[in-house]
Amino acid sequence: DETERSIAGQKLNQIAAFASVNACRRRQILAYFGERLEAANCGACDVCAGETEQIDATTDARILMSAVARTGQRFGAMHVVEVVTGANTQKIRRFRHDRLKTYGAGAERDKQYWRRIVDDLLGQECMVRTEGEYPVLKLTPRGKDVLYGREEFHVLRQPSKRRRRARPADAVIEYDHALFEELRAVRRQLAADRNVPPFVVFSDRTLHEMAAHFPTTPDKMRNITGVGDKKLQQYAGDFLPVVDAYVRD
Repeated sequence: DETERSIAGQKLNQIAAFASVNACRRRQILAYFGERLEAANCGACDVCAGETEQIDATTDARILMSAVARTGQRFGAMHVVEVVTGANTQKIRRFRHDRLKTYGAGAERDKQYWRRIVDDLLGQECMVRTEGEYPVLKLTPRGKDVLYGREEFHVLRQPSKRRRRARPADAVIEYDHALFEELRAVRRQLAADRNVPPFVVFSDRTLHEMAAHFPTTPDKMRNITGVGDKKLQQYAGDFLPVVDAYVRD
């Protein structure tokens, strides 16, 4: 029944919003049932108790939404995630989506991660999922603001203490600024040649780590955040000589 599917879709979006929005969980639940919480802070849920952290996911949001836009806003979440992760499927080959600029742009992360980004974007109304038997993803005005750099995008995550001790996501990295500028110039040229935004090549954080750790071999470059096998194959020949020349100078 079309009405039941529509209601189910609305509930899915509400669940996504509940997990993604930086707001009191109790307030959201009460609002769902038409009630109101007077206090600004319930003092009990994970958000109000400070057990979550807000992460800047602007770059990944732009990668995902760029894939939605470049596929014509005509496909569902699973297909878009497969494009971003560089999957080799018959459907991708049939529509020639393996030739898109964003194909494989997020290959260093798994599909589960990108599905959660989809849910975050839906929950924060940057995208909508159409109704019907074959729902597709479409960008909203807010989503376009994020995609084109007019707005940032943040998500809520439960902090992993072990991971944060090893390499805090928000830690300030001490790096060589002169080398960073050289690497950024390489990234700018590569992005211009491919007609893609610079973040599709590498994020600033990736360049910061390169300028901090001076990788001069593929094995060392693979240890840099944001460098997976696909990007290593694509860009090692462009960035490693720059680092090597800088170190030798």
